[in-house]
Amino acid sequence: MAKKTKKLEDPRLWVKDLDIESTEDIAVPKMLIDQVIGQEQGVEIIRKAAEQRRHVMLIGDPGTGKSMLARSISELLPKEELQDVLAELDLEEKKLEQELSKNRRIRSDKEIENSRLETDKKRRKKYLNKVNNQKSTLENELKQKQRMIAEIESIINTLFNDKASMKKREDELARIRTMQNRATSGNFAKMRSKLPWPVQGKIISRFGNQKNRKLKTITENVGIEIQA
Repeated sequence: MAKKTKKLEDPRLWVKDLDIESTEDIAVPKMLIDQVIGQEQGVEIIRKAAEQRRHVMLIGDPGTGKSMLARSISELLPKEELQDVLAELDLEEKKLEQELSKNRRIRSDKEIENSRLETDKKRRKKYLNKVNNQKSTLENELKQKQRMIAEIESIINTLFNDKASMKKREDELARIRTMQNRATSGNFAKMRSKLPWPVQGKIISRFGNQKNRKLKTITENVGIEIQA
């Protein structure tokens, strides 16, 4: 069977029957739950929930008294329960404060560590730049010394080549002297057309009388002249 809904009266009708001149004449209940108007069923549920220590979920549109009903539970609960709740809240607050203080110390330690790491990073970077500069300087010096070594080796090779050439020339001169000594020893007349030339070159003056056509003079040349 369907439950009949009680029809609410028009507020303007019962307000006229009240003997008041201003809002100061309206008595305001001391308890917050008694100040809720138009939520009799909700008030009853809140009273039972507080008495039985049960949880309540309030759902409704704004302005329907949900906040007042929620705050009124603190007036209906036993005082010792409220003290326990406050004590638990204080303990939880202390725990949160300790955790916050711990986090602050950790954050401070991290900031100090980050600062130390940044300083160490800058120091390492400076040292690395110094090492790189020294490395570049040493590489340049090494290249210069390698060039000097190459030049010295070239000079040494040149000296060896000059020494070999000098020895070769000395051997050639010794051979020529030997041939000359051999040629001039014994019967000189038999060595005609067999004697070696002293140097290689062009004969520019022959043996005997030489006539100068420009000066019209005659000179005696006791040898020959070779342009080497």
